[in-house]
Amino acid sequence: MKITNIAIDHKTSVFVLLAIILIAGLTAYVNLPLESFPDIKQPMVYVAIPYAGVSPADMETLVAQPIEDKLKEIPKIKKLTSSCKEGYASVFAEFEPNVETDEAVRKVREKVDLAKPELPRDLEDPLVQEINFENIPIMLISITGEQSLVRLKKIAEDLQDEFKEIPGVLDVTLSGGLTREVKVNINPNRLTYYNIGVEDVIEAIRNENLTIPGGSTESGDLKWTVRIPGEFKSVREMEEIVIEAKNGYPVYLRDLAEVYFGFKDETSFSRLNGTPSVTIGIQKRSGENIIEITDEAKIILEKASKQFPANTDYVIVMDFSEDIRVFVNELENNILAGLILVVLVLYFFMGTRNGFLVGVAIPLTMLVSYIVISFMGYTLNMMVLFSLILALGMMVDNAIVILENIYRHHEEGKPLIQAAKDGTQEVGVAVIVSTATTLLAFVPMLFWDDIMGEFMKFIPITLIITLSCSLFVGLILNPVIASSFMKIDKKMSRLPGERLLKRLTKRYETTLRWALNHRFKTLLIVGFFYILMFVVYGAFNKGVQFFPIVEPRQILVDVEAPLGTRVETSDRIVNALEERIVSTSDLENYVADVGNVAEAAEMGGDGGSGLSHKSRITLDLIDKFDREQNSFITMEQVRDMVSDIPGANIDVSQQQDGPPTGKPVEIQIKGDDFGVLA
Repeated sequence: MKITNIAIDHKTSVFVLLAIILIAGLTAYVNLPLESFPDIKQPMVYVAIPYAGVSPADMETLVAQPIEDKLKEIPKIKKLTSSCKEGYASVFAEFEPNVETDEAVRKVREKVDLAKPELPRDLEDPLVQEINFENIPIMLISITGEQSLVRLKKIAEDLQDEFKEIPGVLDVTLSGGLTREVKVNINPNRLTYYNIGVEDVIEAIRNENLTIPGGSTESGDLKWTVRIPGEFKSVREMEEIVIEAKNGYPVYLRDLAEVYFGFKDETSFSRLNGTPSVTIGIQKRSGENIIEITDEAKIILEKASKQFPANTDYVIVMDFSEDIRVFVNELENNILAGLILVVLVLYFFMGTRNGFLVGVAIPLTMLVSYIVISFMGYTLNMMVLFSLILALGMMVDNAIVILENIYRHHEEGKPLIQAAKDGTQEVGVAVIVSTATTLLAFVPMLFWDDIMGEFMKFIPITLIITLSCSLFVGLILNPVIASSFMKIDKKMSRLPGERLLKRLTKRYETTLRWALNHRFKTLLIVGFFYILMFVVYGAFNKGVQFFPIVEPRQILVDVEAPLGTRVETSDRIVNALEERIVSTSDLENYVADVGNVAEAAEMGGDGGSGLSHKSRITLDLIDKFDREQNSFITMEQVRDMVSDIPGANIDVSQQQDGPPTGKPVEIQIKGDDFGVLA
């Protein structure tokens, strides 16, 4: 092979290249972002339109249809759907995968602006936003203790500000707790008596609660900025607001309303193990390192917890980085174990030195792969890590064939450099063709379209990168290393592998001769086992499954009450569920979120009417090896516990892995008459 000969003739340059690969590969591995699943680019845009007090039918004709008509003019829209509820409408536009998300949002926003003249004048500006399936919390933290919900909320808000400063954090959300606010309870009878409207009161409060810029003034060599502060500092100040003057006498706010410092109406509740808490959810930006973010968050929590009031603590309810850590550790262990096993097997057949020369192909191939993956802008996610482990066993194939042939030529008396050139030349084409056929088997997966193809493409891409890198190592680096360090092992004939091969060769020759002398019988035997294979598979197969279902680490209990249910009513339903699930086997912690749950695909769907009818209880189980039973059994037990709770639909499931695939079956009935459709 010409490229191998050039490499052997310029050993020094190749060893310099080897040093560069070691440094660059380790640097790339350390700096590659780690995340749970790949960033799926599925251009999907929703338009959220609130219009308080309008019926669903009017929302359709007045709001949804004019916007839909304009959006239909946009090319490359794959699917356009709308949903109308009382006081709220949403329109979803799903684009073809090759459309850039920013471009899709821009086009939708332009068409919505063009539709505004046809919309009601008093309609609020529609919200246009992309749907990002990655915007789910990577970490959930519950703050709980013997403190008031106001104090817990203040602690959570302080942590929220610190978490937002972590590089790579997209957003930090809060659930539960109480917020202080000034309440003005107006007495309708007094408004009637003084002949004053509610708008007059609102306008008076708004006008008085202002800080007004007063321009500037000069004094000597200095110029001063003037402002008139007028924002309220106490409830007493608000009570003294003059709303109007009647018959020469002022009418104060205290004459019309009761003003006091209370709490904002609760829109959500959060509980940890039945105790009121405040839950913090941390979301990361796409492509950022999930482990670095969670580590930084844990450092902040550890420092802040030292300043917590007595009997106040935090619990990390969910941490996606733990799965990534396990997977990365498994990858590192597999690489090390693979290297050791390869060396042992090759020692069994080729001796210690030659086995080691083949074994170095694994780390070298991995390091080159990390460099290429880093240059392509990919992250180390579950799919990439799985592909690297899958390719681990194939990395040494090329090195084994090439180094064994080099050794044979050297054993025949050729100088080591010449043996390296001739040995690689002899099998080089076969190695290239063998690798190419393996790569081509994965190429069709690159053309898998839709969101599933976007998700699964990381497997063939990573395998193609890794196997190509193993070919590079096998044809360039391994021959150079062999030409410098390979030696004839005089004890080769006494190796266990050599003796085993001699025995197997005799058995193989005997079997092969019989097969060639009894060709018809051989074909009948092969045909029989071929048919038997299908029979056995048909009798014992467990069916087809797209993504394997593994034992859940968390159990999700989703509660959906009728649309419009008050958050207090949802809370009563969830309370009843909590009383039942508290006895669940292998339960470590559980968190109840009431009125603060929405799936990514529904991010605009309920924004106008709130999410008070949706709740979720997350059951966190103890470590797998400490559990008393399979967690699938535990999930079925939870399902039985909550099956007869009235007033809501209750769904017990596990966290979905893989790409968003939606429901198993979805049926759409289309038509013009909603009565007929119902």
